[in-house]
Amino acid sequence: MRSLRAILAGVIQLVLAVGVMAQADFTADEIIGCTPLRVKFSLDTNTVDTDTISTITWYFGFGNTINAIDPDTVEYLNGGDYTVVMTINGYSSSAVIKTNYITVYETVQADFLYEEITPQTFRFIPQNPITDTDARYFFMWRYDKTDGSDSRFTDYSNISYLDQETAIDTITLDTGTYDVVLRIEDTYGCLSRYETQVPVTGITTEVNFTANVMAGCSPLSVKFTIDPSTIDMDTVNFITWNFGLGDTVNAIDPDTVVYTLGGTYTVAMAVNGYRSDAVIKEDYITVNQTVRAVFISEEFAPQTYRFIPQDPITDTAARYFFMWRYNKTDGSDSRATDYPNISYLNQASAIDTMSLDTGTYNIMLRIEDTYGCLSRFETQLTVLEAIVIPNVFVAQPGSFFIIDPQNLSVVLNFKLFNRYGTLVFEQEAPIINWDGKTSWGRDLVTGVYYYILEAVRGDTSGRFSQNGFIHLYQKN
Repeated sequence: MRSLRAILAGVIQLVLAVGVMAQADFTADEIIGCTPLRVKFSLDTNTVDTDTISTITWYFGFGNTINAIDPDTVEYLNGGDYTVVMTINGYSSSAVIKTNYITVYETVQADFLYEEITPQTFRFIPQNPITDTDARYFFMWRYDKTDGSDSRFTDYSNISYLDQETAIDTITLDTGTYDVVLRIEDTYGCLSRYETQVPVTGITTEVNFTANVMAGCSPLSVKFTIDPSTIDMDTVNFITWNFGLGDTVNAIDPDTVVYTLGGTYTVAMAVNGYRSDAVIKEDYITVNQTVRAVFISEEFAPQTYRFIPQDPITDTAARYFFMWRYNKTDGSDSRATDYPNISYLNQASAIDTMSLDTGTYNIMLRIEDTYGCLSRFETQLTVLEAIVIPNVFVAQPGSFFIIDPQNLSVVLNFKLFNRYGTLVFEQEAPIINWDGKTSWGRDLVTGVYYYILEAVRGDTSGRFSQNGFIHLYQKN
């Protein structure tokens, strides 16, 4: 067991150490400045016995704490006042706290963008906003031509948080290349500078463009070209086009433009972004809507069809000529129906109804309008014979009464009744197979039976809707 004397010595040593810590202090090589402000913090060795120090914990006013007897230089990137805390050997009760010890002023960085608003006239726009409501700023713009032939400047003094937009500079420059400098200094002495080169090119105001075709039918393909006789092409950096379709395209030699919808289109062209000098041609392109000759067919009675155009007429002024052609592939039949003077108001009258022989036909629709717009569509149609139901069936082992529509999209329903009106057989399937028995498997007696046949799916013509009598003979 430790002696009382040893314990008392340890307590006395601890009290002395705490007393020493209470006198500890630190310094900073900079306590005020502009962003980015670099500060080196140091323990004041005159205020503490360094042999008693095992750790020092620092808090510099932002981020996390750092354990270091000799901390690295701290960089303050944002303006504001920062409180710094130093704690030796973890004695938080004896921490050295210096409130608002570091004062950092926000440096407004002199970055800027520029835009050419008219030929050779530029707007230079600072990009970093002023946030300090108390400071005042001096903006100095410099424009030095690289060949030494021109040098200009514009100064804006006493700029504040409220009127910072007045530091935007607008200037007209000669053709050539300029070194452009922005220098910003504030009342705290914070300074920033940014420099870039700006090329200045001149163009004529008579610039023009042409199109290889200005009117036609949809889809209309148009190739637009700048007229090289109206501009020095060496001065062209880029060309912005608006073809009247919504989006703009940047291209000196644009791809062919395809107009798919009828109407009139205004086309605009701006060279090097000179919006004020853009060439605008109102209603330059006229597109007449081509009515596409697509159609569908429906068989509404056996071998009788209705042919229906699918692309509606929207032009209220045009007139259209519809020409239907029906040519049997074996050459045995050829028919035609023409509908002249079809308009927006009577377009439903161009629907054609035609009864055709069995076989395969090439069906063609050709549409031409008063503008000369033409379209053509052709497809094949196979006309099937009407379904013939046999009226006699001899039932014997392995034999079936079969109704096959030769069309898997058709589903048939077949019902058979005896002379008393009792349902004795029913089947619903793509192909009907009846073996002369009832639905429950018993042989039906020889006699006359009444049937009803109908399609429950896939038959628009009604060719399968039939009824009649079947003479059944059982052959055992």
